[in-house]
Amino acid sequence: GGLWKSTDADRADGRLSFQKAWPDDLAQGMGAVAMGTDGRVWAGTGEQQPGGGSSTYGGTGIYISDDGGQTWKKRGLEDSGATGRILVDPTNPSRVFVAAAGSLFNAGGERGIYRSENGGASWKLVLAPETPFAGGLDLAMHPSNPNRIYAAMWDHRREPDVRTYGGLGSGLFRSDDGGVTWERLDNVLSYSAGDSVNGVPLGLSKSIYLGRVGVAIAPSNPDRVYVITTKTNGTDGGFYVSNDGGDSFEASGPAAANRPGSQGGFGWWFGRIWVDPVDQNHVMVAGVSLRRSTNGGVTWASSGGIHVDQHAMQWDPHTPGRVF
Repeated sequence: GGLWKSTDADRADGRLSFQKAWPDDLAQGMGAVAMGTDGRVWAGTGEQQPGGGSSTYGGTGIYISDDGGQTWKKRGLEDSGATGRILVDPTNPSRVFVAAAGSLFNAGGERGIYRSENGGASWKLVLAPETPFAGGLDLAMHPSNPNRIYAAMWDHRREPDVRTYGGLGSGLFRSDDGGVTWERLDNVLSYSAGDSVNGVPLGLSKSIYLGRVGVAIAPSNPDRVYVITTKTNGTDGGFYVSNDGGDSFEASGPAAANRPGSQGGFGWWFGRIWVDPVDQNHVMVAGVSLRRSTNGGVTWASSGGIHVDQHAMQWDPHTPGRVF
């Protein structure tokens, strides 16, 4: 567990070697990692996604390192349970947003979207959960306007005899003033086939059936926003595309049947999207296998054909075409 670091990404054979960059006596379950333009590394502890047996390893808050992972300092949110995402403002590395998912098993604690203006010395809850078991899960920031932020909230709870991995607290939100105010984005104009419950379309509507939500912005066209959803029971919801910054969303293909698939009936285990920094139509989605589209989500295929349950990837911003 913990964090590991590689410094040999340019080896000719493409292989990497890693060294431990995290103490043994800190929480080993990791939820999110980010780096600021000042070189500071941010680590958010606690797994944000429950596993197949719905066990999960909780965290002890947010940590920073100013020496490349040699030493770490705690920076609050000790009662956040798990960390969904960390965003560092590229124009002001002291301004940081954290999606705090909360405990899977207990209500309350530090949940929602938090903002720090002083490098984590203090935090303000800027998007509070609407229900006791909802929490922050995903974040995306406009590449040239750090005041425009998208946040995915997830209402999820595990009890001994049942999973309730959705609810009225799930949804997609947007802020245009750096987190001061938020609006729920739910204007879906056309629906993915099957994204309905009892004959009623689901989309991004506030509903007890809306489960995990993932969001990503196309860096080359920030008006292009992608969203993936699941239902409370873990089955596929929809895959939606916005070309107006989230004012409206549509199914990705004209047949309205073009979901990424490969969610295995437990989409709450995935819920991540990544967009190629130079091609707004080149999209990857987490799943049992990594799913890839080159036409903005109209059609999908598995990338690599490997079944290991895919959770994370990253395009190299300095080497076009290189993906980790």
